[in-house]
Amino acid sequence: MRTFHPGLIGFDATPMEVRQRAGVSQYAARLLAALVARGDGRRYALLAGRPLNGRIPPGSLGQIGRRLPNRTLWMQFVLPRTLARLRPELCHFTNSIAPLAGPCPYVVTLHDMSLFLYPEMQPLKSLLVVRNAVVAAESASWTSCGVAHGTRPTTSDV
Repeated sequence: MRTFHPGLIGFDATPMEVRQRAGVSQYAARLLAALVARGDGRRYALLAGRPLNGRIPPGSLGQIGRRLPNRTLWMQFVLPRTLARLRPELCHFTNSIAPLAGPCPYVVTLHDMSLFLYPEMQPLKSLLVVRNAVVAAESASWTSCGVAHGTRPTTSDV
């Protein structure tokens, strides 16, 4: 049986790679700041394939692992190895996508269900790649959550 480091949380900081924070990147940055500010003894390892922009809350462990500019390749091939070495108790993926084969329990936050509710309005790449990755991540995750009214229907409902 695999052992995990109690109190160590992997935090998907990929939305925090952008220079101008808005939407999901604002959500991720504010959520991380609020979690660290709780002072409950949990430690947060920031996971991202590219350098992070903006202020990193003091109290987090900072960015962990190897970098790779392609998010999909990083998420599916580099990150699982990083998580296997890190052995967090839980990993929170903040932007709908997670490794298909994660070595630890994880939570996936779904912000937008438009891929499922309005597929006719989506680019082909999103339908072929992102939509399938979201379904796979949600079905493999420990749990998933939605943060907006529009995320109420789950992928299993549509």
